[in-house]
Amino acid sequence: MKKLLAALAFATAGTALPALAQTDVLPPEVSFDASVLATTDFLAIDADASGGVSYDELLAIVPDLTAEDFTAIDVDLSGDISEDELKAVTPATM
Repeated sequence: MKKLLAALAFATAGTALPALAQTDVLPPEVSFDASVLATTDFLAIDADASGGVSYDELLAIVPDLTAEDFTAIDVDLSGDISEDELKAVTPATM
């Protein structure tokens, strides 16, 4: 029985670590009040319906957006912000 418990503990120990690592991810820090994003639908921000939000599209919603803010949100550095990237910076009310 002790060997079974030890084997089970060993087998499951590796699966808990990735879950812990995922909860330690912090949202990007930005200099603007991101609460405005909580009341704006992603599709409304993506004016050209490209599937990503450009700097100019986000600037229309967040007038005090800086290039540094945009780069901080654009985690994958694709040049536009995906819905998931925008959600990461948006307060939990979205």
